[in-house]
Amino acid sequence: MEWSPALHCGDLSTGSMLDFHEKRRLQRILHHKYFLLALLVPIGFLWYAAYNTYTAEREMYARRVELEERLAELKQQSMVLESNIARLNDKQGFEAELRRRYDVAKEGEEVIVLLEEDTTEEESMPVQEEQETSWWDAVRSWF
Repeated sequence: MEWSPALHCGDLSTGSMLDFHEKRRLQRILHHKYFLLALLVPIGFLWYAAYNTYTAEREMYARRVELEERLAELKQQSMVLESNIARLNDKQGFEAELRRRYDVAKEGEEVIVLLEEDTTEEESMPVQEEQETSWWDAVRSWF
């Protein structure tokens, strides 16, 4: 079979013209304002859903941080309470707590209560108030 320009030109011209018209028609549809508007609506819904998901995630993250801090506080409190329970389960610890809270003693024990003097320099020195005296009181004080 020999090469013939008529065979190839016919195939080339009909196929490429059809592709050109189809592409142009597709471009006209894609660039039409109603198509773009119709495309914008689902994009808007997707953006709204993504934004709501993002804000929910931020709120959940803040709540998680808050709850983790609270959990750490509760663990610390639990450790303190467990140490108090262990101390109170011991006879000496129980006795010490009774003495501390209720100011009690065993039979035969004596309790000594020490009081601290809570005085300052100002309180220890008497303050002499200046009183207004009349001239008659001043004369009487000489006698």
